Amino acid sequence: MFYNLHNFRNAFFLANFIAFIILNTFENLLHYNIGRLSEKKNIQFYYPNRKDLVRIIIIMVIFGTLQALLTGYIEKIFIQI
Repeated sequence: MFYNLHNFRNAFFLANFIAFIILNTFENLLHYNIGRLSEKKNIQFYYPNRKDLVRIIIIMVIFGTLQALLTGYIEKIFIQI
């Protein structure tokens, strides 16, 4: 059947991965700006240069993958219980 458990787990993995990447990239950009503006009085939003942005995205992809894998592993444990 089209909606089998295997497809559901793949969709769950992908949804988890995409949500983590999008939300945490915005969070990391906010942290980046907090670090830049910690000594300044004015509030501005700075976009990181290309090198820093690529580093942020690479780290987010790595941790997004790890989070989705860990979530899937924990889900398998609870299904067996």
